[in-house]
Amino acid sequence: MKHNSFDSVLSALLTTVTVLLLYSCGNGSSSTLDNQSGEVEGYKMKECVHCEGKGYVLKNCPECGGRTWYFCTSCNNGRVECFSCKGRGAIECSYCRGRGDVDGAHCNSCDGKGFVRCDRCFGQGSIMCSECGGEMRVECRKCGGNGNLEVTCYKCGGEGKIKTARY
Repeated sequence: MKHNSFDSVLSALLTTVTVLLLYSCGNGSSSTLDNQSGEVEGYKMKECVHCEGKGYVLKNCPECGGRTWYFCTSCNNGRVECFSCKGRGAIECSYCRGRGDVDGAHCNSCDGKGFVRCDRCFGQGSIMCSECGGEMRVECRKCGGNGNLEVTCYKCGGEGKIKTARY
């Protein structure tokens, strides 16, 4: 008789554990979404009209204000100072080392001036900006040049569906 009582307690305990496991895993629970009927917790689900079922809405990019670009802050009119000549347009003559003569004789390499035209900027003192390619505008990095950002829909929480009346 004692054995029977132990078996019935064990059986009841196993049943309780099984029910708890099924409930916590979502199997047989009324709180889970039934994908075929589109119901959750006794509510019917319908497409969110705010996001048109996508789960997100488009908002103007705060970085570029929806323009898709912003003015380049690295340059001046599409150009930056040449780093070889530091904006001077000329560099020290490597033959005479800036003196203008070699062993007392006139330097033919720099015509006695001690400097030669910078080959990197061709004597202009500036080169094209690598950030904007000389366009003075840079594609917005935040929105990727889209002008908009996808923001999770606040009405449906990104689900694309909302609850309707209980039935």
